[in-house]
Amino acid sequence: MSSATLVLASVPATAYAWTISNLGTLGGSYSVATGINNQGQVVGYSQNPPHLHENIDMVSFEHAFISAPHGGQLTDLGPGIDDVSRAAGVNDAGQVVGQTMLGGSLAVALVTGPNGKTLPNGPYDPPYQGSLNGASFLSARAISNSGQVAGYDVLGNSSFLTRPDGVTLVTFPYAQVNAVNDVGQVVYNGLDNHGYIWSETDGPRMLAPDADFSTAVDINDLGQVVGRIGGTGYITSPNGGSVTMLGTLGGDFCEPLGINNLGQVVGLSKTASGDLHAFVTGPNGQSMTDLETLDDIVKSGWSGLTVAGINDHGQIAGTGFIDGQQRAFFLSPVPEPSEGALLMGGLLALQTLVKRRSRPASRCKAKQGTPLRH
Repeated sequence: MSSATLVLASVPATAYAWTISNLGTLGGSYSVATGINNQGQVVGYSQNPPHLHENIDMVSFEHAFISAPHGGQLTDLGPGIDDVSRAAGVNDAGQVVGQTMLGGSLAVALVTGPNGKTLPNGPYDPPYQGSLNGASFLSARAISNSGQVAGYDVLGNSSFLTRPDGVTLVTFPYAQVNAVNDVGQVVYNGLDNHGYIWSETDGPRMLAPDADFSTAVDINDLGQVVGRIGGTGYITSPNGGSVTMLGTLGGDFCEPLGINNLGQVVGLSKTASGDLHAFVTGPNGQSMTDLETLDDIVKSGWSGLTVAGINDHGQIAGTGFIDGQQRAFFLSPVPEPSEGALLMGGLLALQTLVKRRSRPASRCKAKQGTPLRH
């Protein structure tokens, strides 16, 4: 991570300019962004061009996509013109994960090679397909830079985490996994309406045991977790530690949706007037900014923004409306020359990101939300 990136993230979002790019579609009427990596590659799904289906109707199907770096041209990940696929996450090598409906019935976990390239055995690697005892309705949710895949069995109401080679490391009964970091820590939501953090070393741990309801949505490489307690968003200290509430944009609701390695959080919050707006924070969840009120966004004509993720450069992927059309977008901060002195001052507020090595696993008995070892 460059010093320029560190400095940029340390000041409020209103202190620099923004550029927003319309990612277009795969030929259909809309596109939706679901993730972004540190190369600025955006993933999501879009309708393909209308075409004759079974010689009867003109139809379009949703296909997963990956963009070129910095929100560039979209690539259709297929697999077939009449199949359905959605991307859910991407790592820094451009490996994409998600779900594919083959022939409209068999749902398999979509896992690609680098930059969205098809693996030798097709749009998924066989170990992923069989990672839950042959389950045939799998969805991959996230992938780490080492290639560990986290996902869930839609019909079996359980989740899984693989090793980098695709073989299942652990399953989580009655849980929906949401993210995995580069240390192998996982966050998931249990059937008991609570968010958890899991690691091989410590096993599962409830993040807000005193709350009636909580979620765990995303985790960065320091183990900072974001989610919701009741109707308010939170961020934890490293390794799922102490909880700090994020506040709102003036309303009574906040939903964090992503976090980068600087602790910048993106999500949705209600304003004082009750509207739901996208937001971004500074490091460690500080200084929440309403993206829809930024001059550059207002002047561009975009509205109805939602956000899917933020990378370590502060670049954001999301979905909004432009000229009445729903489109995925790539939003990037641009430092203004006049802000140089202000930006340099923020460097002192940041610490160096230190990655830890995971240790051997400790085993535990299975219960609701507790993983089963493989």
